[in-house]
Amino acid sequence: MEDSFAEQAALLSEGGVDFIHVETMVHPKEMRAALRGVRMGAPGLAVAVSVTCRAATDSFKTTMGFPLDAMLAVAKEEGASGVGANCMLTPAAMAPLIAKIVAKVDVPVFAKPTVAPDGGAPLYPDEFGEGVAELFALGARAVGGCCGTAARDIDCAVRRVARGYA
Repeated sequence: MEDSFAEQAALLSEGGVDFIHVETMVHPKEMRAALRGVRMGAPGLAVAVSVTCRAATDSFKTTMGFPLDAMLAVAKEEGASGVGANCMLTPAAMAPLIAKIVAKVDVPVFAKPTVAPDGGAPLYPDEFGEGVAELFALGARAVGGCCGTAARDIDCAVRRVARGYA
């Protein structure tokens, strides 16, 4: 698996990307392979990883059942340049996850929430914008949108963040 990530990273590096962000990590072995592979294929580039989690009884677990702490341990061990979460959760649902990540890592934190969790009714763009501001206030350094996020959602988020978020 590392070779596959290395091949992709090499091609992206040759194409001139500034850094690589590997998303939707749900298994510690996959995350380790991704980080090692990217480092092999593009040794000069920073590499960030994002997990996809759901709320569990007292924490968060990936969709394959691995605890957030196990995923963060791999990210730390492998020297990830940034860590974050993406997909499945709205900004409000992702807020406690981002707060946990911020408290446990010493690298930049990324957040890419969705506007339509589980294919349900999408958030209004203003709701998404308010949630994005909250994610920044919690310590996320970069926030975008995942599945279903449209230009109008990002536009509302940009306008909301421009008003401040501390």
